[in-house]
Amino acid sequence: MKRIVILVLLTAVASLYAQEQPKPKPEIVTRIYQLKYAGASRLANLLKPFARHAYADDQLNTMTIEVNKDGILDIEEMIRRFDVPPPAVQNVEVTIYLLTAASQPVAGGVPSELESVVRQLKGMFSYKGYQLIDTQVIRVRAGQGGEASGVVDNGSKTELKTISQVKFRSASPSTDDKGRAIRIDNLKVGLKVPVMSEHNVQYIDTGIATDVDIREGQKVVVGKANMDGSDRASIVVLTAKVVD
Repeated sequence: MKRIVILVLLTAVASLYAQEQPKPKPEIVTRIYQLKYAGASRLANLLKPFARHAYADDQLNTMTIEVNKDGILDIEEMIRRFDVPPPAVQNVEVTIYLLTAASQPVAGGVPSELESVVRQLKGMFSYKGYQLIDTQVIRVRAGQGGEASGVVDNGSKTELKTISQVKFRSASPSTDDKGRAIRIDNLKVGLKVPVMSEHNVQYIDTGIATDVDIREGQKVVVGKANMDGSDRASIVVLTAKVVD
């Protein structure tokens, strides 16, 4: 019984002694990091909850970090994760072909890259003649819009010229299991056709407005519109691709 009491007393004394001993202070380390890509202030704010102190120098783009020694590896891993180059900015090249379609064969025809499109059109419409009257190429940053205009040959012998107009709000690429696709939002393609009215010239707006989803490199017939009240029509063909 005495041995048990002595053992209990020794255990209690040892416990009290351990509680009275001051715990060793954690070792603090200070490191300076030169950032390559991330902004110093933004990254310092992100790391503050995980460090004792985080100071930023935006002019030198450096951070000074004070942290417990056992947490330095976690801090450096987060810096490696976020101090990376920004994603490369993609550019999108949108090409719009304006064709004229007539009830009779026309001279000139279309370039070789549009021959397959014309074969498709002949199966859809009763027109016998197709001719390329304008091509607009617009290169924009992904997600941004563009516009272009030009003068086209409307076959008239007068000095009055037909004006082509192309505009879209944004061209945005995306990738799925079938490959890359490009969405063209708020696409507007049209012609301003001059019409004589007594002694005045008036311009009639013809065209198409729509949103288009297109596979990269694919040529798509966007639509058809009457050109000038005759038996002719304007047909819009679109293709788009991502470029460096």
